[in-house]
Amino acid sequence: MKLKTLFSVTALMVTCQYGHTVPATLATPTLPQTDFPSRTYYDAETAKQLPDIVIRGNPLAYHPKRKKHLIVMSHKELEGQKYYVINEHTKEKILKGVIGKSISGKSLYAPFDHNYTLDVSQIISEGKYTLIIDTEKHNPSFLFEVAYSSIQPSTRISEMLTHLKSTRSGTADTLYHPATHLQDKNTLIVREANKETDVPKSYRGGVDEKLGLYTVDGKYIWKSTGKNIDMLGGWYDAGDYIKFTLTNAATAYYLLEAYQTAPELFLKKRHLSKSKYNDLLDEAKHGLDYLLKTLPTDDNFIMQVGSQEDHNAGHRLPETDKLSGLRRPAFSALVPQHMGLVAAALSKASVVYRPYDEKLADNYLAFAKKIWQRANQDDVLNYYPYDQPWFYNDVSIADNLALGAAELYKATKEKKYLKAAQQLAQQAGDVTYVSWESYHLPANLALSQYDNTAKQRVLSGLDLFKRFSLSQKPNDHWDDGNIWGRPMKSVWGGLYNELHVAAAAAVLGAKGNPEYMDLAYNVVDYMFGRNNWGISFLSSQKIPQAVTQTYSQIYSLQPHIFPTGAISEGPIGKKAHDGNLGGATNRKVIEEDIANNPYNTEDEVFVDNNGDYTTMETTIWGQAVGIYLMSTIYTYEKNL
Repeated sequence: MKLKTLFSVTALMVTCQYGHTVPATLATPTLPQTDFPSRTYYDAETAKQLPDIVIRGNPLAYHPKRKKHLIVMSHKELEGQKYYVINEHTKEKILKGVIGKSISGKSLYAPFDHNYTLDVSQIISEGKYTLIIDTEKHNPSFLFEVAYSSIQPSTRISEMLTHLKSTRSGTADTLYHPATHLQDKNTLIVREANKETDVPKSYRGGVDEKLGLYTVDGKYIWKSTGKNIDMLGGWYDAGDYIKFTLTNAATAYYLLEAYQTAPELFLKKRHLSKSKYNDLLDEAKHGLDYLLKTLPTDDNFIMQVGSQEDHNAGHRLPETDKLSGLRRPAFSALVPQHMGLVAAALSKASVVYRPYDEKLADNYLAFAKKIWQRANQDDVLNYYPYDQPWFYNDVSIADNLALGAAELYKATKEKKYLKAAQQLAQQAGDVTYVSWESYHLPANLALSQYDNTAKQRVLSGLDLFKRFSLSQKPNDHWDDGNIWGRPMKSVWGGLYNELHVAAAAAVLGAKGNPEYMDLAYNVVDYMFGRNNWGISFLSSQKIPQAVTQTYSQIYSLQPHIFPTGAISEGPIGKKAHDGNLGGATNRKVIEEDIANNPYNTEDEVFVDNNGDYTTMETTIWGQAVGIYLMSTIYTYEKNL
C-alpha cells in the first residue's frame, strides 16, 4: 500500500521520484531547520554512548485496572536478574521480581539481542513509580505513573484537533495561515477524456492549456469541460494542498464516530471553535459542508481538487499558492467508492447535528440519500480514474457502499438500506485489513447491532489481528519477534491502520467484551512511547520524548511553530523507506539518522525529520482515527 506523497525536488534541474522534471527555481534540497530538535537523530559519537539496556513503557499513565507491561531491550542476557519497583512518594520497595526468559532476539520489530516483558499490573494505587533493574555496572530505570486519568483523552483530542484545524482550506477560521485557495470558489471541472475523440495526436502529455488536456502517465487523460464550480473549503489532505473527497469524507466520518462514542467528552470543549458548536462538531462541520458541494449536478461528482501539479510547484505557504485552472482542477468522475463514504459521513451527521439544527440535519440527510441513489445507478464507474496511481487509488467499492448504506439505515430506519448494507457487506467479504482504502471493519461495526453475521465478521477480524499481536510470545510457532504486540505489519502510514484496529477493540470492550483490550492497549502504549525509539508518535509538548517534526509546508516554512497534535505515520519497512529516499528533502541528515540510530532494525525504521514524508507526513484521516481511538479508550475506562 502506498499513500500519496508530497512533491520532492533535489537538484539544479531535478527529477522527482516519479519521473517528473521540475524547474531549477523550484528545487529545495533542504528544509529550514525547525526550532525543535529531532527525537531520533544521533551523530555517530552520541550513538556509541547509548545504554546497553533500555526500558520502554507508556510515559503518560496507566489506568489502575488495566494490564501494565514494560519492555526491556538489552544487548546482553538478563535472565535471572532482579528488579524492583519503588513508590516515588514513600520511597518504599513495593514490588520485587526476577527477569524471566527473553521473548525474542533481534527481529523485524526488535533491535536488541534480548527482550523481556515485565508485568507490573499488580500495582493499582494511583501514584508515580520507578522500576529498577539490579545489574552490576548500573541500574537501568523507568519512571511510570498509575492514574485514573491515564492517557488524558480529552487533552490528547484537543491537541489532535489543533493540528486538524491547521489543514482547513478556504476560510479565515483556521490556524497558522490566513484564508487560502480562495480561487477554489471558481474551480475548473475536468472529466476523463475519450482518447479516440478528445485527444489529438499532437498532445504530448502534461498540462496543455491550448488543448484543455492534462495527464500524468497517459493512462487517464483529463479534459476541461469549460465549466467552473465552487469547491471552496475542505481540508488539505497532508503536507500538500490537494483535497481528496475520499479522505475528507473519512475524516468527517471518524470525527462523528468519536462524538457518538463519547459525547460528554466533547460537549464543553470550546477552545478552538468560534461557532455555536463545540470544538469537534465545529471541525467536523467544516468538512461536511465541503462534502455538500461534491455532487453539483447529476453527472458531476467531484472526487479531488488539485493535482500532481501541486507537487511540482515547490515549497510554499498555502496563501502564496496561485495554481488554478488545469493546474488546480476539480476532477469529476462517478466513483461509487467515494460516493459511499460521503453518504456515510452525511448520514451520520444528520443524526449528530439534529439536536442543534434540524434544518441542517435534514439537508445532510437529503444529500446523503441523493448521493447514495446516484452511486447505485448503472453508469457509475467500476474502476478508479486516478490523477496519480498513488493518490488514494481505492479500487474496492462494496465496503464503502456498505458503510454508506448502514449509516443511512441508522439515520432513517428504512429497511431498504439495511438490506443493501447486508448484501454489500457480504459481497465485500471478511475483515482482514484496515486502512484508508478498506472500510470492511467500520461497515460491519455499524451493522453489528442489527446483523449477527456482521458482528461475527468484526470478531473474526479482531481475532486475526489478535493472533498476529500474540504470535511472538514464548513458545509460539510464529517467531517474528513482535515484542510490542502490534496487530499488523508495518506499511507506509500503517500506524493509522493500527489505531483503527485498537479503536474497534475498545468499542467492543466498552460494550462488555474486554477480550480484545490487550490489543487496544498495546497500540495505545506503542503510540505514546512503548516502542523501539521510546518516543510518542503524537507531537506534543506535554509528552516526554514526543516527535517534534511533521512533513508539512505550513510548519516547515514557519519553523517556530510547534506541530501540536500532529500524528506521525509511524515506522515503515526499511526497503520501502530506502526506495523513497531519492525524493526526500534533508536527505543527508535522514541517511545519518538511519545509519546511527540503534533503535531501527534491519527491516523497520523511523525518522523524526520534517523532510521525511514516509514517516512524518501527517494525514487528516489519521488525525480523525486518532481522535476516535481516544474517545473509545475514554468510554471503556470510565466504566472500569
